[in-house]
Amino acid sequence: MGTIKQGILGGFNGKVGTVVGSSWKGEAYMRGLAQHVKNPKTEKQLEQRHKMDIAQKFMKQTLQFINLGLKDVAKKQSPFNYAVRQMVNNAIGDAPDYTIDYSKIVLSHGILTPPSVQIMYVNETDLDILWGDQNGHGNAKDDDVSITLFYNVEKQEVFFDLNGFIRSVGTSHVRLPDDWVGDHIHAWFAMRSADNKLITNSEYLGYYTLE
Repeated sequence: MGTIKQGILGGFNGKVGTVVGSSWKGEAYMRGLAQHVKNPKTEKQLEQRHKMDIAQKFMKQTLQFINLGLKDVAKKQSPFNYAVRQMVNNAIGDAPDYTIDYSKIVLSHGILTPPSVQIMYVNETDLDILWGDQNGHGNAKDDDVSITLFYNVEKQEVFFDLNGFIRSVGTSHVRLPDDWVGDHIHAWFAMRSADNKLITNSEYLGYYTLE
């Protein structure tokens, strides 16, 4: 309890309610009590932080891709922060496994008309992606360019190509690093306009073994 020595308007020593009174060199001082801080390491907070770590580690490797692919939807935050938030909220499961649903990862989002991807052929590190001709559908144009991204599960590495083949060709050929043979990959596909102003939503192409 605080003690008032000079009447109701004077200084005081000790705790009164939520404040503490003291004096130094004849001057009276008063400060508020420190707020009680809840444990910042609750189970739910630790789980959220672990999800953030997983998402940030993945997205840091995709920066060039998502800076192009998410520039139109990340209005009040960076494409990186937007992609991380989307991955944490939609693509990572709860503890203790934290399983990642790669099909729910968003790498690009836009209004460009996407092609209809028909099939992806894999021969060791050579990949061919085929799509139907959609020139003239919506805002699709012959010179739209394919962009692809691949994630190596074993090596936890990303490989991407932002300058693939034009829409009118109908196919995109990608050669992955030779030391990826025998590994497992997840694949994504999108298209951008020739001037980089428009982009399609990213499409998850699936999980493959390079053999």
